[in-house]
Amino acid sequence: MRKIILLLFIFTLNSYSANNASGNNIALYNLEDLKALSTNSEYVEFFQHIYDIRPSQRNEEWKKLVSKNINDYLKQLIKNKEYKISFLATLIRLNKFELINNDEILTLYSNDFSKGLLKQCQKKPHQELLNCFIPIHTFWSTTNKDKDLGVELAKAHNQLFKQINKFSNINKEKVNSISIWSLIRPAVESQLGDIYCDQDFVQEQLMQKLYQVHLQDKNEKLNFNYFSRKCLKSLRPRISKLLNSKNQLDRELALNILNSTQTISKVELNLYHLTYLLDSPQKGDKFNNSWAKILNISKDAQLREKLINGLDTKDFLPDELLNNPDTKLVETIYGLLESSFPEYIDFYYKQCLDFYSGAKKFDRGNPTLNCLKFIRLGKRKGFLTQIQIENIIKNLPAQTTL
Repeated sequence: MRKIILLLFIFTLNSYSANNASGNNIALYNLEDLKALSTNSEYVEFFQHIYDIRPSQRNEEWKKLVSKNINDYLKQLIKNKEYKISFLATLIRLNKFELINNDEILTLYSNDFSKGLLKQCQKKPHQELLNCFIPIHTFWSTTNKDKDLGVELAKAHNQLFKQINKFSNINKEKVNSISIWSLIRPAVESQLGDIYCDQDFVQEQLMQKLYQVHLQDKNEKLNFNYFSRKCLKSLRPRISKLLNSKNQLDRELALNILNSTQTISKVELNLYHLTYLLDSPQKGDKFNNSWAKILNISKDAQLREKLINGLDTKDFLPDELLNNPDTKLVETIYGLLESSFPEYIDFYYKQCLDFYSGAKKFDRGNPTLNCLKFIRLGKRKGFLTQIQIENIIKNLPAQTTL
């Protein structure tokens, strides 16, 4: 019995060796085979066998042949809008040979193909989008970091982040390990940065970056090494809007940006300090600086007029100070306004009267949220006349009293 088993084993081994010797194993393609596939535009089969060529034989001729077929196949795929993620994996592996980075045309087609694939994937459920995003990001980060593709990846990342709770912990880590800023930075720090900065999405990311840097040290001047200064022109409307925000942090950021770039106007600077005093001032250097600024405008009637024009664009006038329990502080600041900027007292009163009398329509409602407290203060301190007070009283809603 043992002899029979031994004979069967020997027979099987001999049969296996014979088959291998006769060439029944899978045949490898040679360079001539690849050339034939290239001539016939058999791209799928071509790329399945490019690594049949031994590493020592992957010479310039092989590289040129592979590059030509990448170029031709990409053109065909882009034309037919056949964005195959499997071919992106091929491109990533081939780029180890620097076939793409060293060829401007291949780089162009590869990036166009990647953008088309990403756009296609953005219409799919979150998991399929992630399955596309990761290899496209790998391709982008290992090539020339194309600016357009980087911005589109950032938008896709933002789309993924909004659905982060739908992912497993592993996939959450994949998303969180990539920052949006790293994706848009090549675009915004380039000489063509202003082109990208015209996009709302890019502007939003830039403002977030500025907030991040500002919060690290509020007293430190911002530097703009991480994006083109040309972008500031595109950001200017957003910065101006922040300067008029009811949020103190917004206003501080805007002031820091404008001071750091030496682009703040005299009107903007004085509006900032006026708003600071009328909002939630804290005693200290900032308070003293703002006090000095408002004190000085008593000598400049034109500036005061421009400040009123600036205030007239606000939906709500700064008046949170009127809620401050420190009565002495409130009275002191309004005393400063009465002597240095009486036009503001008149303007605030007029806005209040126009709202209650209906003489003017305000889309966002009452622009003087603390008007009644202002009237009480004006009555107590004497900076409003009796006629002014009576005009407000007769226009107040029923059952509303001072």
